[in-house]
Amino acid sequence: SSSTSSTTTRSFTPPVQVTGVNDLSLASVYGGSSVTYTSGAAFDATSSDNIAVVGKALAEKNSLSVGSTFTAYGETIRVVGIYDTGTTFANNRVIMPLATLQRLSDQADSITAVTVTV
Repeated sequence: SSSTSSTTTRSFTPPVQVTGVNDLSLASVYGGSSVTYTSGAAFDATSSDNIAVVGKALAEKNSLSVGSTFTAYGETIRVVGIYDTGTTFANNRVIMPLATLQRLSDQADSITAVTVTV
């Protein structure tokens, strides 16, 4: 932030939703009714590696591509895929393997939300 006697300017980034998953087969996991990968691919949901797929809009805003890295929870995360749901809101997410997110957030073996699709 910066200020002068007459104006104040602030820059900020809204919170980014990071979701840990153990199954990437349903579009609802991504927050949309359909999903396609514009580059890269989905990860093995049983992985505990520091990897993620990133929504198209978030990737574009942050100049991320497959192979790029970013920092979350003080660790380096590698982008393995960029997805597109067709909606701006859902394309602003980061999706990681559940085991990875639990480890990075010091919540091993804990789940705070469950989404069931019938």
